[in-house]
Amino acid sequence: MDLVLSKLVKFTALAVVFSIPFGVKKFLYAFWGRPADISSVFLYATDILLAFALLFFILSKKQFSKGNQNWFLVAFLTTCAISIIFSLNQYLSLYFFIRICLGVLLGFLLLSVLENGLISLRGLCIAIYTSAFLQAIIGLFQFFYG
Repeated sequence: MDLVLSKLVKFTALAVVFSIPFGVKKFLYAFWGRPADISSVFLYATDILLAFALLFFILSKKQFSKGNQNWFLVAFLTTCAISIIFSLNQYLSLYFFIRICLGVLLGFLLLSVLENGLISLRGLCIAIYTSAFLQAIIGLFQFFYG
């Protein structure tokens, strides 16, 4: 069972990294005006993959990284949380705070997966490069063929 969970963590972590450039999202709610990235709530496919990757990582009973730079992230998240209080639209600020927390969790997950040896830095780079190359091909195709 541990081997299966380790493979699931590896697959979902690489899938999260691979899917980042595509930005597949589903519109959920607009706070004002027409739906736009700055004023609306979206559910991203990357968020769902990240939730599964985190779930599989926790179930595999691996340890999260205990790096020396965690105080910086805690200070950053505290500053972001305090800014919610002073925001004109607190619900929208809370949504973006959650988005920032997901980014921090992705960083912790990737660092932990690398430290636990589930994926290599080379494998992670290959996923990023392949995704960027595929996204570039799609962009060129859309530019030339409309």
